[in-house]
Amino acid sequence: FVLLCKIFVIISVLLLKNLIYFIIIIMIINNKVEANMIEITNIQIRHTKVESSRLKAIASILIDDCFAVHDIKIIEGTEGLFMPSKKAPNGNFNDIVHPINSETRELLSNAILNAYNESIKNN
Repeated sequence: FVLLCKIFVIISVLLLKNLIYFIIIIMIINNKVEANMIEITNIQIRHTKVESSRLKAIASILIDDCFAVHDIKIIEGTEGLFMPSKKAPNGNFNDIVHPINSETRELLSNAILNAYNESIKNN
């Protein structure tokens, strides 16, 4: 019984330690986002081959050299380029990964669409 209690205490301490690390990481990321300090360190644009398609390209981004987001669709709509949400079976549109505030959303959108426009000029 004593050995079981010791094992339980050790596991509890390890889990608490990991939880504290996780909370610290979340706080650091949250502070960086609030201060607009995130950096998009890489953007890859893959153009589609079908000229008549509204889907113009698919982007992948790397944030702070540590967080990758893939398969961001760049669509040409009636009001210009945009990046849609994913359509759920019930007809609603949901974001799988999304910025929490409008400043970060604008930062991401501008960076991706600028990279797309730059890639069009270079082709």
